[in-house]
Amino acid sequence: MPQRTPESRREKTRGTLPAALRRCLLLLLLLSSLSAACVRSNDAPPSPDTEEPPAHSGCYVSEYGNFRFHGDGSHLTAALLLPDGHELSGDMYYRFQWEHHGVCRYDVASLLVLAEENSGDTLCEFQVLSASEECISLCYFADDAQYEFTLKKQEGIA
Repeated sequence: MPQRTPESRREKTRGTLPAALRRCLLLLLLLSSLSAACVRSNDAPPSPDTEEPPAHSGCYVSEYGNFRFHGDGSHLTAALLLPDGHELSGDMYYRFQWEHHGVCRYDVASLLVLAEENSGDTLCEFQVLSASEECISLCYFADDAQYEFTLKKQEGIA
């Protein structure tokens, strides 16, 4: 029977140490990836350092029709015929929101959502390109096409 020497033991363990170290590093990498994936997102609307703008009020007109904002920050009357044939007419709720995370000020919003007044069902969503008290630029996606239009406040329209 061959006798084991300290050198033969070292030779035998030489190949296993890097494999064990590799497994340990792989496990450490996997755990750090999992913990990074579990970090809560800080996806929230930008917080402007300005005063909140007043709610839209009055008639805003575009080439596709108009919105009449009631001034309460939640109701409007629409008369739009969008390029894809989608028609919006009648009284409805509206809200400006940041992505799909909730309601926010219109000057930092990414979406304008129109909902049916009685049921609250979403009728249409527009991407907000920019919004101010006098002008709202929107983008509408339909049939693999993108339609941009601007609603401008018109004084003296009933």
